[in-house]
Parts: sequence; structure tokens; C-alpha cells
Amino acid sequence: MAGLFWHQGESDVKRNSAGHQKNLENLFWRFRNNLGKELPIIAGHIRDLDEGSRGINRALDAVAASDSQVAAVGLEGLPFESAIDVHAKPVGCITLGRRMAEAMKELSE
Repeated sequence: MAGLFWHQGESDVKRNSAGHQKNLENLFWRFRNNLGKELPIIAGHIRDLDEGSRGINRALDAVAASDSQVAAVGLEGLPFESAIDVHAKPVGCITLGRRMAEAMKELSE
């Protein structure tokens, strides 16, 4: 496998995000243990609507900062279904996919 894209659901924002970074590190280790030790992982941010979502994104950024084979991709400028919706419009999903593909390309160089 050449790489993995990770974009988690927003349901985690309702949980205590204090241990989220450790949970992500463990999950990514398990992916690599099964799919390849050097597997690059691209993680997409979730929409910044509250402190819970910001905590998830901070955890994604921290994992990316500590692991040279992980990159976190932001959602800046993407259109969403509504002002409070967590789901990007289809064109936003395409843009996020392109950003993630570009991040994967950069990790592979």
C-alpha cells in the first residue's frame, strides 16, 4: 500500500479529547503494523466549530509534527452545506481530496 488517507468523524468531539493524540498515535501504529512500517498517512482536519473540534485538529497537527510520515491537511476555504454543518459540499470534498493527494505527494518525495 502506497499510503493512507484518514478523515475521522466528528463524533469524537463530544468525548474528552485530552487523550486523542495518544489514541491517534496508537491507531496509526496499528495501521503501519498491518500495512507497512513506513506507511505515509495523510489526516484531514475536521470542521472547526467548537473547542472539541479544535482539540481534534490540534491532536492531528501534533501527531503530524512528531511523525515525519504523517501530514495534517486543513479545511480552510472549503464550502460547507450550512453555517453549522460538519459536511463539506461535494466540491469541498473534491478540494480536500486534492489537498490530501498533494500532501501525499510531498511526503513521498
